[in-house]
Amino acid sequence: MLANALERILGGNPLTSDSAICSPQASVVGNKLVITFSRNDDSEVSAPRRVECGTHWEIWSEVAVGATSSVLGSNGIVVAIEENGSAPDSVAVTLPFSLSTQPRLFARLRTVLD
Repeated sequence: MLANALERILGGNPLTSDSAICSPQASVVGNKLVITFSRNDDSEVSAPRRVECGTHWEIWSEVAVGATSSVLGSNGIVVAIEENGSAPDSVAVTLPFSLSTQPRLFARLRTVLD
């Protein structure tokens, strides 16, 4: 179950029981971990988001999720944002990894609520 404010910025309606629909999802596609979630347009600036990732649950690197799509550095991290008009945007953060050098990869979505 999501907190009402978080559900709202992720494109849900806190007045209905749709938190499972707007919950962030994770999938492995080849050698990439893909985190997907929705984002209300009005929360792009008021509730900044980032995906944190790392090979150990105590040490995290931050991937900023801005207003537009981006490729971060030369490490292959991609933030893809699909603008959906007045509907919530679709966001996918792709994190490359190699099982031979990284036997595990942790990721989480973080936001700051004003």
